[in-house]
Amino acid sequence: MDELVKMISQKLNLSEEDAQQAVDMVINFVKEKLPSSISGHLETLLGSDDLLEQAGDLGQSLEGLLGGLGKK
Repeated sequence: MDELVKMISQKLNLSEEDAQQAVDMVINFVKEKLPSSISGHLETLLGSDDLLEQAGDLGQSLEGLLGGLGKK
């Protein structure tokens, strides 16, 4: 999950502390929405390099959609 935090921090020009808070908020939100049989596996999935690569692709898409929000 550290890789995800670093990636978000760099892509959105946030401090690592702010990026960690954002990641924690999203993970908790998703866990609440998923069935309990699946939510327990979420953090395991976040350790997957493939998932982090997909998240990077999503981050680039969102960055383009939001016009580089967070860039200074």
